[in-house]
Amino acid sequence: MSRTRRASENRRGFRSRVLHEGLHWRGDPHRGPRGSRGVALLLVLVFVGLSMLFLSSLLSTSHQAVIASSNARAALQVRTAVLSGIDWVEFQIRQHDFTDLLRGLNRTAETDFPAARQTSFRNPLARAVVASTDWEALRYSGPDDGLLHDGFSILNPFGLRLNRCKLFFKLSNNPDDPGGPFTDTDDTVLVRIVGAIPAPSPFLGSREIHNLGEIAEVGFRRNSTFLGPSAVYCPAGRLIVDLTQGGQIRGRAESGTGVAVAAAEPFEARAASGDVLDGSPPVETLAPGIYSHPRLRWLTSLAFVDHWKSRIGGHTLLYEPNRTGPTLHWAPAGMEISDTQRLQGIVFARGPVILRQFARIEGLLVLVDSSELQMFDSTLVAGSVTAAAKGATFAVVLHQEARIEYRPALAAEALRLLPLSRTRFRFITPEMEP
Repeated sequence: MSRTRRASENRRGFRSRVLHEGLHWRGDPHRGPRGSRGVALLLVLVFVGLSMLFLSSLLSTSHQAVIASSNARAALQVRTAVLSGIDWVEFQIRQHDFTDLLRGLNRTAETDFPAARQTSFRNPLARAVVASTDWEALRYSGPDDGLLHDGFSILNPFGLRLNRCKLFFKLSNNPDDPGGPFTDTDDTVLVRIVGAIPAPSPFLGSREIHNLGEIAEVGFRRNSTFLGPSAVYCPAGRLIVDLTQGGQIRGRAESGTGVAVAAAEPFEARAASGDVLDGSPPVETLAPGIYSHPRLRWLTSLAFVDHWKSRIGGHTLLYEPNRTGPTLHWAPAGMEISDTQRLQGIVFARGPVILRQFARIEGLLVLVDSSELQMFDSTLVAGSVTAAAKGATFAVVLHQEARIEYRPALAAEALRLLPLSRTRFRFITPEMEP
C-alpha cells in the first residue's frame, strides 16, 4: 500500500473516532468524555464570575457617580443659600446699633477679650458641629454675643430656613477697630454666615457626616458720610444762605455744642435783624482739612455723589407725601410739602425743595446737583441739611420763622435707612480654618 493511501485512511479513521466520541475526546483512551465536562464547567464558572465582578464594578462606579452628583448639587445649594443670606442680614443689621448687636441680647459681653479676638469666635457654629449634628437639632449655643436679636429675643434660634438649608449669623468687630471686640467706633463690622444642608448620601470614612456646610464672611460699613458737623453742611459746591423775617439756623439745638453752617468753600450769608445764625462757632470753614478727613472727604468726590444718586434712585421708591414712618425718600425733580406734613428719615432731592405751612422734615435732607431749599411759615428741618456736588450751587432760603436745627441723633438714626457698603467678602474653607 502506498504511503499516500495509508495517510488518507488514517485521516478517515480520525474523523470517525471524533464523530463517535464527540467533542470531549482528547486523544487519551483512558479519560473518555465524562472527565472533559468538568473542565468546561470550570471555564463557564470562571467566565460567569468575571462577568459578575465586572457588573458589580460598573454598578459601584455608577452609584459613586450618583453620590458625587447629589453631594455636588447639595453643596451648590447651600452656597447659594449663604449668598442669599448676605442681603437678608444686611437689611437686619442696618436697623440696629452695631455695638448693641456685638454685645448680644443682654447688652453685656460675656466672652473675654482674648477669646473674642480668635477667628474661631466669629463662627456662629463650629464646622465640626455642623457636620456631626442632626440637621433638625442644629441651633445657636453658648453666649449670645454677636447674635442677631430684636431687643426681646434671638432671631431664628434654630437657624433661618431658606431653600432646604439652615443659615446662622454672627457679628464680630473688625480687628482694626480701636474700640475692641464689643464696641464699634468706626461703623464697620464683620458677619459670618454658616449654612447647613442635610447630606443626601453617606460619605466614606470613620466619622458620620450629617450635613454639608458652608461658611462665608462679609464686611459691612455704615455710611455716615452724609452726616456733617453742622445744621447746614456743604463740603463741595458753592453755598448761599439767606435768612429773612426771623429765619433761624441753630447749631446748638440738641447738645449745646454744634455749628450752624460749615462749608469747604467761602459762602455767602445774608441775615436781617431778628434772624438767627447760632452755633459754636456759628460758621466753620472745613477746607483744607476736609480733603484728608477719612469720612468727610468722600463728598468732595463727584464720582461718589453720582454713585449714591444712582444707588438711591434704584433702591427706593419715589417720594410719596403720604408715606409715614422713617423712610428713604427720593425726589429726582424736587418736591413741595405743606399742610403740617411730616417726613421722617432721609430725603435725597435733586431739584428745588419747598416747605410751607408748618411742614417738617425730621432726619436728614441731602441736596444733590444744583438745588434750592426754601422754607416758609414756621416750617422745620430737625436733623441736618447736607448739600454736596462739586461745581454746583446751593441756596438755602429761610423766611417767616422757618428753622433748621442741628440734631445729630435724629440724623444718625436716619442714616440706618441707607444700604450698607460691603467692604470685604470671602468663603472660609477648611484649609483656611479647620
